[in-house]
Amino acid sequence: PQIEADEFAEALFEIPIELPTLIIELLVGFNQSAQVSFNLEAFDYSMSGTSIVFGGLEGNFKANSDLSAEFDLAVGRLQIIEPKTSSGFTLEGLNLSTTTEQINNLLSPSHTVMTIPSMNSSGPFPFTLGGISSASTLQPSSAGPDHIDISQQFAIANIESDIPLASVSWLTEINELNGLLIRRYYELLAGLQSQMSANGGTFDVQVNQLAQELGIILIQNSLNFNNFLAANAFDGEHQLDVKIDWKGLPDLTDLALVNMDEATRALSVSMDISLDLNAIMRSPAGELVKPYIQQGFLVVDSDRVLLNALLEDGELIINGEAQALDQFF
Repeated sequence: PQIEADEFAEALFEIPIELPTLIIELLVGFNQSAQVSFNLEAFDYSMSGTSIVFGGLEGNFKANSDLSAEFDLAVGRLQIIEPKTSSGFTLEGLNLSTTTEQINNLLSPSHTVMTIPSMNSSGPFPFTLGGISSASTLQPSSAGPDHIDISQQFAIANIESDIPLASVSWLTEINELNGLLIRRYYELLAGLQSQMSANGGTFDVQVNQLAQELGIILIQNSLNFNNFLAANAFDGEHQLDVKIDWKGLPDLTDLALVNMDEATRALSVSMDISLDLNAIMRSPAGELVKPYIQQGFLVVDSDRVLLNALLEDGELIINGEAQALDQFF
C-alpha cells in the first residue's frame, strides 16, 4: 500500500502550513519481514517576512523475521530567517542510522550513529558548530551472560561563538553493567509513576522495597565507568580522563550493613588531568589554580598543568605522594 495525501501530512506534523506530499510505503515480505519507507519533499514557506526553506527528509525502517531491525533517516537542509529580529538558524542536514539485533529487547546489542555537518544561528546568540557527531553502542559484556557494556561518544569539531570554546569531544563507557539492574530500574520508574497517579505523590511499601533491591543489586555487582573529555578552550588543549572500577560487595544483603572500609577497598578510581598552562592563566580559573600548584595537588611540567590521582585498596595517591583520606571527608 502507498499513502499520498497532503491532509495526512498536515495532521501528522501538526504544522499550520500547507506541506508538500508525504509518501509512506509499507512492504511486508513472505519471510515475515516488514519495511516502512517515508519521504517528505522539500518546500519553501514565507509569511510576514519569516521564511522557512526545508530540503525534505526520507527514512526507512526495516524489521527482519529474526526480530533484528534497522532504521535510517536523512534530513535535508533547514533554514529559518526572521528579518524583524535579525535572527536566523541553519541546519545543514542530519543523518541518523541505528541497528538492533532484537527489537523487542531493550538490552540487545545495538549501534546508533548521528552526524550533522554544521549548524549556525545569527541571533540572538550567534554561533556556528561544525562536525557534530554522536555514536552509542550496546554489546554483551565479558563479565557474564546477563551483563552489558555501553559506550557513548559525542563531538563538535569546530565551535565559533562568544564563549572561548573551540572544540569538544566526550567518550563515556559503562562496562559490566548487570541487566537485572536496568530491568529493576524501569520497574521502579513504572511503580513511582503509578503510585504518584494513584496516591498523590505517596509511595507504598512495594515501591520502597524495589528501591532497596535496586541499591543492593548496584552494590553487590561489579561496575566499570570510564570518562574521557577533551576540549580546546582559551586557545589551549585540555584533557580529563577518569576511570572508576567498582568490584562489588557480593555478600551484602542489607544496605544498612554497608561497611565503609570494605566499600573503599572495593573501589578503585584513577583521574588524570592535563591542562594547557598558558590557556588556564588566560581564563578566569587562573587565580584558582595557583594555590593548588603551591600545595602540590597540581604539577606544572612543560607548560602543562597536571594532576594524577589514584584511589586503590583504600589508599589515595596524588602525583606520587600518599595522602590521608580523612582530610577529604
